[in-house]
Parts: sequence; structure tokens; C-alpha cells
Amino acid sequence: MAIFNLDAKHGALRQMRKNAVQGYLQTAEELAEMAALFGEDEWVPFLMAEIKAIKGQPFETAIRHTLML
Repeated sequence: MAIFNLDAKHGALRQMRKNAVQGYLQTAEELAEMAALFGEDEWVPFLMAEIKAIKGQPFETAIRHTLML
């Protein structure tokens, strides 16, 4: 855990990642609602657009994971 700065002494990195992901929770919820109501051909393009928009942002992997839950 120390290699990735995820241990308790380095909580700042965890908090930064949490803050980055927070901004995408509502989008993830909206995508989940769309997935429940519509076929993949209707909601997946929105997901792909969001994933494209986050490319290169800090914590991109964490954000992508949040969007795809």
C-alpha cells in the first residue's frame, strides 16, 4: 500500500481521488437509470462520451470505474 500512497499516513491522495470521483457520482446514477430504461444503443454513446471527456484527467481510472459501475 505504501507504494501507491494509500496507507493511512498518506490520506491526502485518497481524499484527492475521492474528490475527483465525487463529481461523477450523479452522472453515474443517471447512466444507471438510462441503462435500466433503454437499450444499450441509446445509453452507451453517453457513457462513451463521458469516458472520452475524462481522458488525461487526474484519477481518470477511478472516474472511469465509477462511471461504469
